[in-house]
Amino acid sequence: MRKSALSALCRFSRRRESLLEDLVRKRRQQQQQQQQCRGFRCSARWHVVKPFVLADIGEGIKEVQIIQWFVQPGARVEQFDKLCEVASDKAITEITSRFDGVIKKLHYEPEAMAQVGK
Repeated sequence: MRKSALSALCRFSRRRESLLEDLVRKRRQQQQQQQQCRGFRCSARWHVVKPFVLADIGEGIKEVQIIQWFVQPGARVEQFDKLCEVASDKAITEITSRFDGVIKKLHYEPEAMAQVGK
């Protein structure tokens, strides 16, 4: 009985070592994945100022009048947040954000005419 208890203890010890090695290996893999992702998340692209060009809002429309702004400089916006309301000779439309970010500057005053694509 003593030999069987000793061999069972040895098997248990080996199995425990094997499990610990597996845990250590998995933890190292997780750390390596985190380090690989960490460089991507900290890229400098987040700090780039992206110019917002007034998109073509309709066939043949070359300029629109800014009716009102829904944002102010320094405001944080997300995609699809309303930025402004514009009027063309055909319709009144709300312009939404294509980016997440912070408004740095408004280039047109309300009631001013803005060129499409600029």
